[in-house]
Amino acid sequence: FASALAKLQSLDLGENDLQPDSLQAVRGMTALELLSLDGNGLTRAALADLPSLRQLDLRKNRLAHFPQLEAVSALADLSLRSNTIGDLPSLA
Repeated sequence: FASALAKLQSLDLGENDLQPDSLQAVRGMTALELLSLDGNGLTRAALADLPSLRQLDLRKNRLAHFPQLEAVSALADLSLRSNTIGDLPSLA
């Protein structure tokens, strides 16, 4: 089962009432290209070691700060709509 998840390219975990610590489960899924976490009520999000991730959906959560993203160099599409983020970090 774990080897099948390692090859997973798309994962939709929307509307599941996930806790921020549960996001560690996707860490290191190197083939993952699309991750949807919309509508979970997340108050923080930290994602790392997702080198193929191109699309990340964090809409409809309760994020007050920009998500912590490490080793997600392929990211091309990030949706943060319907959160409470007050300030954006330098994105340059």
